[in-house]
Amino acid sequence: MAKIIVFCNKKGGPGKTTVSICVAASLAEKGSVLVIDADPQQSAVKWADSADEDHPMPMAVMGYTQEKVHQAIRKVIDQYDYILVDTPPSSLAVSTITRSALLVADLAVVPVIPSPLDIWEAVSITRLLEEINDLREGNGVDPLQCRLLINKMKSGTSLGAEIKDALQNINIPVLSTVLHEREAYKHAALDGTSVHGVKTSGGRSASKEITQLTKEIVKIIR
Repeated sequence: MAKIIVFCNKKGGPGKTTVSICVAASLAEKGSVLVIDADPQQSAVKWADSADEDHPMPMAVMGYTQEKVHQAIRKVIDQYDYILVDTPPSSLAVSTITRSALLVADLAVVPVIPSPLDIWEAVSITRLLEEINDLREGNGVDPLQCRLLINKMKSGTSLGAEIKDALQNINIPVLSTVLHEREAYKHAALDGTSVHGVKTSGGRSASKEITQLTKEIVKIIR
């Protein structure tokens, strides 16, 4: 059965699609991978569609924006080693789509931009995750593991005291990997590839970060 990873956040713009696509490409080196694009904007689907026909993405990408996404996952759970779900942004993140995906997930990853306002906003997603775990416990399902991911860190900066204080107010462990803001991610989306395919110094740096993040995720869910 596939391991299921859901990327979610109440706010738009923290990089859920970028992280899900790039992590999926890394996981594809370990087994078969499906990305379910549950966001009505269908950014992950568009990303995959922009790939060169001779060099397609190394994973399958499927658009599915109906509310009961957990049912779609169960239909294909035996066909893949990993299933990643890119959920809707902004207020839609607490919709039934995200709730549905979290009901069957092994891990929820919450990308956050390293600013106090963004991190404080992420507190609201913790309430949803706690609610989901209550439902899972009531149905005899193992608790959902959750992690915060610091994303879009500006190069040459570090987490300030305000941000560290804000992180302490969120009852979710923080992944040790930090992803930096790099042009390589934009180039990857334009070229229909992952950062592993961006042959620049920035691309190599981004690739190392994504590889490190993938190893950390695999260690959690195995």
